[in-house]
Amino acid sequence: MFIPWIFIPEVWRLKLRTRIRSLIETKSPDLRALRLLSFSFVAVLLAFSAISGKQPHYVVPMLPFVTILFGYFMAEIPLARLKSSAVVMLVIFGIGHAVASATAFKRYDLTPLANFIDERKDAGWAVAFDYQGEVGFLARLQRPFESTDKPEEWLGSHPSGYVIDKVSKDPGTAGQIAFRLRVERGYLVVLKGQH
Repeated sequence: MFIPWIFIPEVWRLKLRTRIRSLIETKSPDLRALRLLSFSFVAVLLAFSAISGKQPHYVVPMLPFVTILFGYFMAEIPLARLKSSAVVMLVIFGIGHAVASATAFKRYDLTPLANFIDERKDAGWAVAFDYQGEVGFLARLQRPFESTDKPEEWLGSHPSGYVIDKVSKDPGTAGQIAFRLRVERGYLVVLKGQH
């Protein structure tokens, strides 16, 4: 949430303690506004920290407070330095994203599985693992997958159906496997019924 600002050296060089101390000593009119922003930030952080099921997006209400505080203290940094540092950070992140897209992100690409499902969307479909809706939008599903703990039994009662399962080792190309896709931590396999 604080990218790219936390990676800009000038931001770390700000002497915040000295600056805050001088604001207090001079009794600056800005001090009241900064105190309100700081207390609001801390209050929201404490309130959302008390929630047991924490999610990263819960801290979004703090962003306006933090943005204004960052802006206030960064106002003394020359704009040219901020621009050049931000451009360098964006280039670095762009290169990192391009490298990740060509390597690591391919293990998260479920498009081949979605295309396989889309071509057979009239068949019955079930999942035999902890499915979190990863492929529903990509495959343009009209109805949700059924869930099963026993793929063989489900396929026995749905001979023209398919079951998606997740396995940790390469399943090879056994007769019942209609499709397999290497993903992070294993394979997604589609088992077909005996139609």
